[in-house]
Amino acid sequence: MSNFLYEPGKLTHQTEHGSSFVHRDGYYRGSKLANVGQRAASGLIDYGPAIVLWIIGWQWRTPTPISPYGFEDSVQAFAAVFGGIVANLIDPGNMILFWTTLIVWFNVAWMQGRTGQSIGKLIVGTRLTYPIVDPHLTSEAYMTFPGVARCTWRSWFLIVDLFLLLVTFVKIGVNDHRKSFADTVAKTIVIGPSERRPLVDMRGAPDR
Repeated sequence: MSNFLYEPGKLTHQTEHGSSFVHRDGYYRGSKLANVGQRAASGLIDYGPAIVLWIIGWQWRTPTPISPYGFEDSVQAFAAVFGGIVANLIDPGNMILFWTTLIVWFNVAWMQGRTGQSIGKLIVGTRLTYPIVDPHLTSEAYMTFPGVARCTWRSWFLIVDLFLLLVTFVKIGVNDHRKSFADTVAKTIVIGPSERRPLVDMRGAPDR
């Protein structure tokens, strides 16, 4: 987890309707969350071109069989297996699939995990965060950078979000914390572009 965190967001005072922001639709402990349109726009920027390239790569690939069987000796079998592996590695379609996947991982896991923003979120202005609530002071929540490992884990469940696209949009729209399936699993939230709290260097701070 990064040592840089967002400043804590304080809850508003109690009213006759209860705490203004804890369970209010579209807010998480005082932080305004990204709406469905913002989530869709950033997702389209991050994954739209990649999906097109994945389809092109999959259609363009020409798989080479890798099998040690049907040869007279082990040398020929090894040569066939090694040649098949090399042929698949340099296959144009497979190279498109590989490099597209690597770039997507760099964008949505490495960059987003360390900064809270992928390219799509940077353009739209939203941020992915991992909220930490102090159990001794629940009126505050630290919005931390989610980290590379958490974003990598989250990206696998984005596949579920993509396959259930309409259900995902409905879930984000009706969920108090605007969470997709991937957010629910990774325990992350996406805050809106209006949230611009300065970052705080927490290195050396006592464990919360």
